[in-house]
Amino acid sequence: MIFRFVIILALVAVVPNLTHAQELSQKEPIEITADGALEWQKQENKYVARGNAVAKQGEMQVSGDVLEAFYNPAVSSTDITNFVATGNVLTETPDGTVRGQKATYDVASGEVIFTGNNLKLEGDGSTITADKSLKYNRIEQKFTATGNARATEPEKSITGDTLIIYFDQSNKKTTSFKRAEAVGNVTILSGKEKATGNKATYTKSNNLAVLEGDVKITQGTTILEGARATMNTETGVSQLYADPGTKRVKAVFFPK
Repeated sequence: MIFRFVIILALVAVVPNLTHAQELSQKEPIEITADGALEWQKQENKYVARGNAVAKQGEMQVSGDVLEAFYNPAVSSTDITNFVATGNVLTETPDGTVRGQKATYDVASGEVIFTGNNLKLEGDGSTITADKSLKYNRIEQKFTATGNARATEPEKSITGDTLIIYFDQSNKKTTSFKRAEAVGNVTILSGKEKATGNKATYTKSNNLAVLEGDVKITQGTTILEGARATMNTETGVSQLYADPGTKRVKAVFFPK
């Protein structure tokens, strides 16, 4: 038997600087369904759905073996503030599908935090993985990946301790990301070229990556070093810049 109930948000916390469309997105009804059982635990101010439990709000859907939906008793039992899905978590967002072991969704902020092993977002032509956590903001349509984070598209990738991935909100036909920001142990791979640095920003519209901090670009046996660099992943043209007074640009060539 499938248990189904719909929760209409009685009140959503006000978040400043939201557009009208974002405010409407926050106030969309939450629907929770489950194949097994549904419990209303009044003393803990929560509902618990078991067995392929699914929570859906607008275009986003979170499912897991168990789903806990917490509400604010000072308002009403339908004022859902957050919910937690555990076990075989699968989340469908407008920007792709996320897999993990646990998902915590804050309704007011529109943020979902995924933790567990084998964290992965799969979109249209792009994949994002992380070892520690993936955080998705459904209002801003961005992902933050932490812990050996990696974003991959055909023939190119960007890796860092932390990645912030922004998606194109205007193009509904694709979920490919439009910009990536990487911090810490950054590596960019494009064809046969490899670039490393302390931080980087990659913009897809012009295929340009900007790297800063102990930059090194390697292609075959050629090594280029500098304080800052730009790298065009489409044309293969790279430019390195010195840090006046502290670090000069350097090129190392190995004759054949």
